[in-house]
Amino acid sequence: MSIMNLGEKEELFDDWSELKKEIHFEPEETPFYQEREIWFVAMGQNIGSEIYGKGDDHLRPVLVLKKFGKSFIGIPLTSKSKDENSRFFKYLGVFGEPRKDSWACLSQLRLMDANRLWYKAKGANKITSDRMDEVKQSIQKLIF
Repeated sequence: MSIMNLGEKEELFDDWSELKKEIHFEPEETPFYQEREIWFVAMGQNIGSEIYGKGDDHLRPVLVLKKFGKSFIGIPLTSKSKDENSRFFKYLGVFGEPRKDSWACLSQLRLMDANRLWYKAKGANKITSDRMDEVKQSIQKLIF
């Protein structure tokens, strides 16, 4: 893994700034999405320890936890192996072809605009209601 220099980091922020303007000022039609689905979302380049997107479109898979009109609460996912603890919750084979283990980054839970939704993850079905209840219990333990 290479370490980015300051110029490379600034370029990522500049690229994200331009894409963010497009998302805000020229939004596409909001796709149909439902709670418990995994979507790739334009997360952008964020500050400090905030989770960020990757690639040209700054995307990251996100679990749609709760819809609020044109906004939703989402939990970013990672495929990097984590110990199950109060910050990370392990899912088995939730998305991708081939299916990969993925972890919901509970501490990165946040409200997002539906215009950030890019596409539904391939091979991803909705997580089960039981699994969603486990996620909600884990969030409650984290916050309270």
